[in-house]
Amino acid sequence: MLLAINSGNEFTDIGLFEDDKLSFRTQFVTPSAVTADEYTIKLQTMLGKRTLNGAVIADVSDIGAGVISEAVGRITNGGRIVVIGPGVKTGLNIRIDNPAALGANLVAIAAGAAGSYGYPVITCDLSLSTAFTVIDRDGIVRGGALVPGFNLSLRALSDNAAELPRVHVSESAAYSVLGTNTESCMKSGIVYAAAAVIDGFVKRYKAILGEDAGVVLTGRYAKIASRYCEEQVVIDDTLVLNGLAAIYKRNT
Repeated sequence: MLLAINSGNEFTDIGLFEDDKLSFRTQFVTPSAVTADEYTIKLQTMLGKRTLNGAVIADVSDIGAGVISEAVGRITNGGRIVVIGPGVKTGLNIRIDNPAALGANLVAIAAGAAGSYGYPVITCDLSLSTAFTVIDRDGIVRGGALVPGFNLSLRALSDNAAELPRVHVSESAAYSVLGTNTESCMKSGIVYAAAAVIDGFVKRYKAILGEDAGVVLTGRYAKIASRYCEEQVVIDDTLVLNGLAAIYKRNT
């Protein structure tokens, strides 16, 4: 089995691949600090006695890929461990100012989108930030944009305005564009703002790429935002894991 880990600022996504298919998936809150011993125990608890033959890691958290790879090395069966970074074959033609600076999670998302949906394609990862990545019809990663995400925006409101409470948005709730109290106004504002941001960027990106460009949303808040988008979008919550698996395959 192949172990794929996407260590984000808020959450860590873990997947197991068997015969190139995702067979197991789980998530946990990314700790702000952890030792390799602690991370090993966490992985062993979540994965049980499954036999792991290799691993691929994307890390943009405070933990550090070194700690994660050390822990992973203790539970894999001598297989190769690929850490997304400079020198790793991704199959992508990244043409931004500094290709090495593109976040490991966004590299994996772009690889997953290119492999599953072809190009031109626009990806949007709705996590701590809302991150767009654009791949043109020649398969070139042209760039993107970063916008504060759901929880970051909500925290900014409550932390900087004395009379605004802490609120959270839920996937199961419905939101009206017309809030009728403080909390509903805050929630509706965040949800509809995210949808408007997606629609606005997609419209502008399609002016560059062409109207046939696909749009793929992923990340923790993708399903919430997608319900209020006017642009046609696809939801793929396993995009980053599939991209990690594809990159691992290129490097082994």
